[in-house]
Amino acid sequence: MQMILQGPSITSNKGKNQAALSLAQLASFKAVKTEGKRSRANTSTTNKHSKNREPPVPVYVGLTIHAQTRKKELVERMHSLGLSISYKRVLEISSELAAKACRQYQHDKVVCPMKLRHGLFTTAAVDNIDHNPSSTTSKDSFHGTAISLFQHPSEHCKGTERILSPELEVEKIS
Repeated sequence: MQMILQGPSITSNKGKNQAALSLAQLASFKAVKTEGKRSRANTSTTNKHSKNREPPVPVYVGLTIHAQTRKKELVERMHSLGLSISYKRVLEISSELAAKACRQYQHDKVVCPMKLRHGLFTTAAVDNIDHNPSSTTSKDSFHGTAISLFQHPSEHCKGTERILSPELEVEKIS
């Protein structure tokens, strides 16, 4: 892919070219294989990629577009161009991540960010969230609590990663 982008060269470029890496991933993602007997009348093809061998670029593009816009049509348009995973796959990945987080919360018996580390000085900011509109057009009020956690890593104390629940550790390996 680098040769396509930059042309043939006698000297070897040992540095990584991100554009070439991304194009290579997209090419492997959209590689197809023919099913059944191939004839001129039957040119049916299916995508070759599988869930456990998805290249990172199309997954990243699909998840990022969905996270930023929440637009099914945009994700599907990018998928039809071969630049992204499908909207259905985006939802599958989101559901898998949410289920893993819930299992971790059940294992820990506490809901906290998955990236929270052990052994770090942690502070919290707690505040009420009150919305009690007094206008004549308002219909509902809301009361809640917002909690923000802040960890303070230092050069000599970076903390340790949290231990995954046994069920998640097995999934991580497979």
